Order: sequence, then structure tokens, then C-alpha cells
Amino acid sequence: MSQQQNLSPTTADAAASLFPVNSRIVAMGDSLTASGIAVISPTRSSYQSRGYTTYAAIASDNRFYMPIGGNKGVSGNTTTDMINRLGAALALNPAIAIVLGGTNDLGTSATSETIINNLRRLHSGFIAVRAKVIAITILPRFGANIPTPANEIKRQEVNTWIRTQSSDDITVIDAEIFMNDAAYYYDGLHLNSIGAAILGTAVADILNSMSKAGRVADVLAVDTAYNLNLYFAGTAGVKTNGATGVVATSYELDRGASGANVDGVVLSNAGIRTQQINITGTYTGANQLVSMKNNSTVNPPAIGDIMEAFAEYEFVTNDPNIVGVNVTYFVYTSTFSQLARADSLLALDQLSNTMTTGKIYTLRTPSVAIGNTGTPTRVAMELTILLKETTVATAINASLVIHKIGTRKVPSIL
Repeated sequence: MSQQQNLSPTTADAAASLFPVNSRIVAMGDSLTASGIAVISPTRSSYQSRGYTTYAAIASDNRFYMPIGGNKGVSGNTTTDMINRLGAALALNPAIAIVLGGTNDLGTSATSETIINNLRRLHSGFIAVRAKVIAITILPRFGANIPTPANEIKRQEVNTWIRTQSSDDITVIDAEIFMNDAAYYYDGLHLNSIGAAILGTAVADILNSMSKAGRVADVLAVDTAYNLNLYFAGTAGVKTNGATGVVATSYELDRGASGANVDGVVLSNAGIRTQQINITGTYTGANQLVSMKNNSTVNPPAIGDIMEAFAEYEFVTNDPNIVGVNVTYFVYTSTFSQLARADSLLALDQLSNTMTTGKIYTLRTPSVAIGNTGTPTRVAMELTILLKETTVATAINASLVIHKIGTRKVPSIL
């Protein structure tokens, strides 16, 4: 993997140049960037995302904030189309901009010089608003989508130019080197979940090098008005569908299907409380998932508010039958008419390795604006541990600790 990074020459200068946790980020591109949504097939074992931005966010611990509309990927876009949309991206006031474009230009009359000039304008536009640019070379193609010899020459000419752009303002990711495998693409052009995870991790390496130390959950937890029992006080939580043990006040631990044992434990270490969930035994039915829920009518958001949810957790013991972890945020009217919903995206079964035990991970939902089709009165938020959807009995032995879980109202200015 070749990544050209340009940090300041001294440690002090480098520290000063790093971005605070929760700085804004946008991603400009075509369908390769737009593919940031979940793909859910009839079985949860195929719950996944084909978007590299999804995996970049996860691998960078979600330390950067992508505002609503911050994914500026549009399917079929050429770099000329991206130029026409640049103003909308700049209006989001990004600290960092990811730029991946040019593959759709290859089959048009655009010359390599045209593509280069458009990319130069994109880079310069972001730099003009003091954003740092992560520039990614045009990805290779395979199979039925392999470019003609003439178009491959154009691709290589553009990539040669991109490689020369490394500077204080531009960090280059030469994806040609580590994305040159047909196994990373589901149709020879678009990334499958494995390819998305590999490219996303490369982007995350750069994001991590640009970010100051700190955990985003600590930043988001400041908004105590929208966090109900963030630190797991009390033991009056509810257990449903056969769950047992101790659950923090205001939360509900749901076992899901029958058969397995789901046990809650509230831990305290140096005065810091956490909620542990132990899953053991054998599931025997459908709906094989475990969820930690929080439903509240306290201080609901107002119409037009922008909200998000987050969770910080770690696996003490992992299990290959766990295929995903998700955080979901809902807003309802008093009659349970849904006004807003946002989901984080993570599928463990689509990656080459499961989540490392003993490491703290952070998920956060995309921000969502509260709709005006009713009055918000109730907020629901949950962390769900997804198991393989199967009709046969599933033995499992896993333990997960939730460090923080909550919601926040996004300030109008970040």
C-alpha cells in the first residue's frame, strides 16, 4: 500500500496541524463514493455495505463528522459533473475532503488533460476553503468493465498526475497498488464489501494521521439534554424475551429468539459504570439477535432539529456467529408515527477478520433531520447484536461491554 503523507516537520508543528475530534468531512465522487448505504438481503448474514466511506468511518473510530449531504457521490458522474456540484460541497464547510473521480470520464470524449484539469479544480476549490484533500487514484477495472487500451492509457496518465500532487494540502492514496484485484469488485467496476473495507481502511489510515487524540463519544456525550442515563446509573432496567441479570435504569435488554442465555451485568471500574451483555448457549428459533434499547419521552427533539446516535463498545469475547453490530435512532409522534430514522452500518461477516477483542469501537448513525409531518414526542435508540439468520440451532459464546451509548443534537455550527 503506497500512501504519500505530508506532515509538518516537527512534532509541535504536526500536533498543531491536526484536526479536533468531530471535524467535518465530505466525500466527492461517483457511484464508488455514493455506495455508502446498507445492502440487506433476505438473510442477515448478508447485511453489509459496499461503501468505502462506511468502512473509513468505522476504522477511524467515527472521529470525523459527515453532515447531512456530506457524501457527494453521485452515480454516473464525470469529473465535469463534480465541478458543477462543487459549490454545494464547499458550503458544508469541510475540514477534509475525499476526492475520487474520473472512472466515468474514461468512456467519454474527455481527454486525460480534461480529467486532470477538472480534478485540479476540485482539489483547489477545497483547498481555497482551507480543507485538506485526500486524493485517490482512479481504480482499476476488470472483466466486462475493463477499459479499452486507449481508455487505460488515459487512466494511467491521470493517475500519474495524481501521484505528483502530494503536498501540505493534498495527501495521495495510490489505490492502484492495493486495489488491483478482481476479487474486490462485484462487477469489475464497483466495490464489493471486501474491496470497500480495504479502500476504506486506507482512507482511515490517513484520517487517523490527521486527527487529534480523543474519543468521539466523549465529545458527543457533552449534550446531556439528549442523553438519558449515559453512564448506566441504577439497576432498574427491564429484561424481555427471557433476558436475565442486571440492566441499567431506563434501558431494556431483549434476548430475541429463544434458547440462548442473555445476561446483563452493570460493572463499575474506578467509578465509571458500563453495561456488559453476555450471550451463551444455543439459539433455537428465528429472530436471533440481542438488543439494548432506550425509549424516552423526556426532552424530545423539535421539528427541524438534526440528531444522531452513537455507541462505544468492545467485545470481551467474540463469536463468528455474530455477523453485525448496529446502532439505530428513531423519532416518533405520540401515536408512533415515525418522523426520523438513522442506522449505523457494520457487517462483521463481510470482512476478512472479526472485531478484535479488548479494543473499543465507536459506531454513530448518520445525522438525520426531524421531519415536519407530526410532533416529536418519543425517541428510541438501540444497539443491536446481529447473529446469523438461520433455521438451525446456533451455539454462541460472546460478551460485549457498552461503555457509552446516547444521542445528541447536532449544533448548527461545528
